[in-house]
Amino acid sequence: MHRLIRGAVPLVGVLGFLGILVAVQVVEYPDHLSRTRRLSQIQSMGGSSTVSRIPLRIEIPILRVDAPIEPVGLTADGAMAMPISQSVVGWLVSDVLPGDQGVSVMAGHYGASDSIFITLHRLAIGDRIVVFSGAGSESFLVTRLQGYTSTQRVPEVFTTGYQGSFLNLISCSGAWDSDAGEYESRLVVFTERET
Repeated sequence: MHRLIRGAVPLVGVLGFLGILVAVQVVEYPDHLSRTRRLSQIQSMGGSSTVSRIPLRIEIPILRVDAPIEPVGLTADGAMAMPISQSVVGWLVSDVLPGDQGVSVMAGHYGASDSIFITLHRLAIGDRIVVFSGAGSESFLVTRLQGYTSTQRVPEVFTTGYQGSFLNLISCSGAWDSDAGEYESRLVVFTERET
């Protein structure tokens, strides 16, 4: 699986959702760049205080998920890139860090027995997700789960017209489509920062 949600996020642009315009800045870099280079690009966005808040690890206690987080960008066709390892969660590098006002997005693999998000569909409303950084942790509570087809455009996954801090988790779901070379659908877990 090389693309998660096709054409959903512009590199730098403005997306409309519920009649409200939201500016989104996403860092683009090829998947082969080293983590060190990716982090230096992030630092150039907001200085050393931003770097200390970069997400490093995610825990989903109810699913017994405890995984490292790797920054990812966009593929050449504008889809969110995925981490290479099945056991790592990818964070879409943008100007919204987990806990900030707006939407932060993470994705993980599905399908293999060691895929980090193979049990993501078991989450329920109210389940807790914790994201750790060098500056501490942020807790989020699941508000809903939503399925989408692999070809659906879904700006609501990446932006919001609501006030608050949101973390959305994405994974493939459904059956493997051998003709398309990907899973037939996507699962998005919408969460809101715990207050």
